[in-house]
Amino acid sequence: MAVRVKVIPQAGVVVDGRAIRLGGGKADVEQILGHPDTIFENSLYYFENELRIVLDKAGRVEFIELLGGPDGTFQPVLFGLEAFQADPEAVVGLLKEKNGADFLDTEKGYSYAFKKLSVGLYRESVPQNVPEMIEEAEADGNPLSEEDIEYEKRRTHWATVGIGVENYYT
Repeated sequence: MAVRVKVIPQAGVVVDGRAIRLGGGKADVEQILGHPDTIFENSLYYFENELRIVLDKAGRVEFIELLGGPDGTFQPVLFGLEAFQADPEAVVGLLKEKNGADFLDTEKGYSYAFKKLSVGLYRESVPQNVPEMIEEAEADGNPLSEEDIEYEKRRTHWATVGIGVENYYT
């Protein structure tokens, strides 16, 4: 069962009616979500590692990331759009509209950082990779099955959505 997570840039996320706020303390997070499943360095992981909360040196939430991708339990909703399920380019277009021209695309479509909003996106593949993979597999004599092609297409959807405090992406 998918859980819709409202993502509010520079503010936080709402999971099942529970708000995790950027700038909140570790104790606040643990009061709301309980003890994390995993703690690694300055990151708290919840819900089988689909939710990552990064703390700054003072123990305050500085970044929240949803890591489940299109097949995960937690599905982020940004400005009313389901970020992992929607057309990836529609997500980018919406964020460009809300953010303006100040964004980073240093990984040529694999990730974006929207500086004004402090929102980041990442995916495992880009759409132009799929036809290339199909052609290469056919040329090698091992054509991809329809199931493999669908899997590769799913990898072009956003796999992670993260939000940070103001100026997180500078």
